[in-house]
Amino acid sequence: TAAIWFKVDSQDNDSRRKGAILWERTDIRGVGKMHFMVNGSTGDDGDAGIGNGAGITIDESANVGIGTTAPSEKLQLTETTHGANVSLRFLGENDSGTLKEGNLRLDPDSEALFLTARSGTNPDLFVKSDGNVGIGTDNPTTGGAASSPKLHVNGAVRIDGNVAIAPGSSTPYISGGSVSTIFRNNANDASLITILNNGNPTFAGNV
Repeated sequence: TAAIWFKVDSQDNDSRRKGAILWERTDIRGVGKMHFMVNGSTGDDGDAGIGNGAGITIDESANVGIGTTAPSEKLQLTETTHGANVSLRFLGENDSGTLKEGNLRLDPDSEALFLTARSGTNPDLFVKSDGNVGIGTDNPTTGGAASSPKLHVNGAVRIDGNVAIAPGSSTPYISGGSVSTIFRNNANDASLITILNNGNPTFAGNV
């Protein structure tokens, strides 16, 4: 390992190398990882280094790790504090010069992912570990038959297009048009129920 350490004398005159840039060779051919390390401890517990500090690592495949020295993806964020969330924060100024933010957060206890397109903690999009999705709610559940829906929307929904209730050729199908909404057994069947824009229904069969 080759390294550049940054040292500043503290108030008690102990020299502490709390920052470092390190090159770690991982192969006999000279390839390796670049580490940018910081030891944030206030104690005199040694130099910043691999295993003695937190920072950023760029590995042989150009994967970047924050909080880990062994990233497995192009960008990996790791938090090793028990129960702590892992967050990615986005900040930018709008046309009026006001700083706005968005957040992507993982809660390891509930194995849930939160997306918030503004400041605050209430999620705009929530994905549970079972694959259920909430929009406008972080608890995508309802009573009755839909006690664990795949999608729970807390608010009005607009759909510009047709809706297939389930995959396959013999499943309920809803299509919308400029003058009516039509219900069929499947996408290719004749209309069973047509509801006109004025609210009047027509039925293809006995009622």
